Amino acid sequence: MNEAIDVIERRLGFPSSRARTVARRLQEAGIVPSGAPGLPPEVGLRGFVSLVLALATDAPLHLVASAVEQYRGLGLPGHSVGGMPVELAERYAPAGVHLDALAAGVVAGDPGAAPQIDVVGNWPEITLHWPDGTFDRFREADALPGHWGASNHRKSITINGSAFAAAIGDLFGK
Repeated sequence: MNEAIDVIERRLGFPSSRARTVARRLQEAGIVPSGAPGLPPEVGLRGFVSLVLALATDAPLHLVASAVEQYRGLGLPGHSVGGMPVELAERYAPAGVHLDALAAGVVAGDPGAAPQIDVVGNWPEITLHWPDGTFDRFREADALPGHWGASNHRKSITINGSAFAAAIGDLFGK
């Protein structure tokens, strides 16, 4: 866990003090492994992605675990995966599945696997900006994809795709 937190601070710029506290909350919620007595926790790809997502949401500590679950469950607006054929359901899978697949792609050596990631803190939204100019926006099922989720300002954190890929490479690269 300490190595993951150090990489997150070095590559993504999130303060290690906040990352340690958030990681502890995610461990308490069972989202990130806690390890065993005398053994440090082994952070897998899903745990790493969840920790980065938790930091990017900038949720209050008492809500950080529920925020991760909520953001991981966001979908492409207007699409319900229930009853879809498998090949379509994969395309319209929740944001967490897409983020985990991106991380796995980076580990497998796909340099284009990590787009720019925008995480909105005011309302649940994740946008993946691809190098070809397209994007995938993940929101709640009943959200209007072209509208803001609130009537006030929009606060988001942008994670550079190259930095995300480098962080994953540092931890899980061969």
